[in-house]
Amino acid sequence: MTSTLALEVTKSSCIEFDLIYRDDDGAIEDVSADDFEVIEDQPSGAFAGLTFTPGLVEDTDGSLVQGVTCHLAERRPETLDMGKTNFLRIGRTPPGGCLDDSMKIWISVL
Repeated sequence: MTSTLALEVTKSSCIEFDLIYRDDDGAIEDVSADDFEVIEDQPSGAFAGLTFTPGLVEDTDGSLVQGVTCHLAERRPETLDMGKTNFLRIGRTPPGGCLDDSMKIWISVL
């Protein structure tokens, strides 16, 4: 991933967002066989139940492209700190490849 992602959630909502991985030329990468994991989070362990579902996601232009949906239903924003103090980083490992980690994804609780 090449840019920072910031999400806003309210106290009573689940957390769900889509990620689209692109190569250096901007082409969308196939992540359907990749493994994903939370490699860092704050507060520690707050995103332990995050699930990753590769498939079609909506791009900024409305088209459907290959990506991954990240969903956290088990933890509600009540377990997170108010404001923009919560973050996570996601690790992606393609089959036979090396771990590629995301920049911090900030979660602001309103």
